Amino acid sequence: MEDPADQVRIHSASALGELNATEAVDALIHATTDQSPEVTLFAAQALGKIGSPALQAAPQLLHLLKNDDAETRKGAAIALARIGIGLEQAVAVMISDLNLPCEDARYEAAYALGFMGKLHNRQYRL
Repeated sequence: MEDPADQVRIHSASALGELNATEAVDALIHATTDQSPEVTLFAAQALGKIGSPALQAAPQLLHLLKNDDAETRKGAAIALARIGIGLEQAVAVMISDLNLPCEDARYEAAYALGFMGKLHNRQYRL
């Protein structure tokens, strides 16, 4: 996660998430502070794919809900839902984003809310 090339860090974060690499949680948390918005997004998504073993990432993911980039906020919200913490805050931010003037930001928020709803329904299906 220290490679100078953004694309290498992006693909590394993605692969670590796909591999459910719990041993990489600390490195992925650090990667959420990367100067590249894409690396930040992919690191947040990877933490979400790892799920509850990435619980220690929750404070940083909650911080990412304040990011200027709508796609990063969406990634953080979904990651929090997958980890199982911070759902109320994530939903509140996504609902707020539905009122933004940017169509792309509204789309990202709607997508995140839909995904979180499906995830929540699967977890609590009787």
